[in-house]
Amino acid sequence: FKENVEEDRVSIDDADSDETDFSIFETGSSATFHSSLHGFFDGFWENILWWKGPNVCVEREQIDDNTHQNKTKVKIEDDDDAQHEKTIFGSFNTCEQTDYEYRCTSKIHTRRIHRTYIVTYKCCHGYGRVRGQSCTELNMKGLLETATDLGGKDFVELIRTAGLEEKVSTDNLTLFVPIDDAVRDFSDSIQEANQVEFYIPSASARRRRSPEMEYTNMKDVVLGHIVSGIKELNSYKTDKVLYTDNHNSTIRTDSHFDFRTTQRITIANCAKVISTNNLATNGIVHVVDRVLRPVTKTLAELIGEDSKFSTLKSLLSKTKLMKLLENPGEITLFAPSDSAFENLDPVVKSRLLNGEVCAENVLRHHLSKSILCSAKIEAHVRAVNMDDEIFHFELTEDDEKLLVSGVQIVAKDIVGTNGVIHVVDGIIMPDS
Repeated sequence: FKENVEEDRVSIDDADSDETDFSIFETGSSATFHSSLHGFFDGFWENILWWKGPNVCVEREQIDDNTHQNKTKVKIEDDDDAQHEKTIFGSFNTCEQTDYEYRCTSKIHTRRIHRTYIVTYKCCHGYGRVRGQSCTELNMKGLLETATDLGGKDFVELIRTAGLEEKVSTDNLTLFVPIDDAVRDFSDSIQEANQVEFYIPSASARRRRSPEMEYTNMKDVVLGHIVSGIKELNSYKTDKVLYTDNHNSTIRTDSHFDFRTTQRITIANCAKVISTNNLATNGIVHVVDRVLRPVTKTLAELIGEDSKFSTLKSLLSKTKLMKLLENPGEITLFAPSDSAFENLDPVVKSRLLNGEVCAENVLRHHLSKSILCSAKIEAHVRAVNMDDEIFHFELTEDDEKLLVSGVQIVAKDIVGTNGVIHVVDGIIMPDS
């Protein structure tokens, strides 16, 4: 909904209610200063305070922190020496702005309330900020045409081949659109592996295909790029999970600041998002640099179903670490293949396979309790393993190889519902 909010300041005691009015947190001290200016400066401040102008929509989010944080309490004695508890209260307010969003966060701690309120201002759908101006109407096209204009012609052809053209033309959707080169590379690799019926046929070829061929796994792959509703990607929510129309296959988005390029990098299931928040008449398009494979399995399931990890699976099962890979979370596993274990010194290999104490110690050096995608590695990243020891995740100088603690990664970014796997050709051996 559209609205221009009147700004008011009130006592924090006014928030001591289960039904708090969000308007008390939408502060704007510059409004008084703005109202005293005229002429040239009015236009200047109108651009800076664009979120107070027309065609701005407001989103409000209320988070109950009582289950996540402990209140600080003091005891007070009355005349009857009966003890009562009183909560110490206060507030914290902060606002941040990007080119397309203004966001204020207020944390309120009162006697009965412990909550976070988030108020986000942005241009309503169909409007945008052009060259830093206030929200003006955009000349938008449909999702299919927008995706084509952004370099996703081959993906649009796949949408039509999968029989999803009407859905994408009429529903309000979010599309993650792979660029043409990514679709062709993926199609070639899939056909070589005989994993799925997936190619970009001509119109006449599509007409000749049987219904069984028309709706093979290709449709599931395409649906794994489609999310119902309009989901913007922004720099505030750095880790967000979206559920796609492919049986709730997930897309995990993340954002981080790259100090080398001084730019913010956004990723989706470890694919780099090269263009975000492209509005269409019935949705929004984000462009990615690779095809997103459906994500429906945990890391434990991915390891258990792949024959090249039989040794790793056996070792994990002898420890408590397999449970970790089964449960929800954010895990990175540097997974040694069977050939990596074969190359070990026979004595070390024997000790590991016999399930001695050192086996779990070694495996913990292959795990990190955070998701590390290769797209985050511009040159060198330091991270922490499960034993809180630092390891190095880096590209070689010629950008030819990706290494972790000196061990080469031979397959990267295998995404599960609870993390990501990188296949390594050696064992990361702790100093101990």
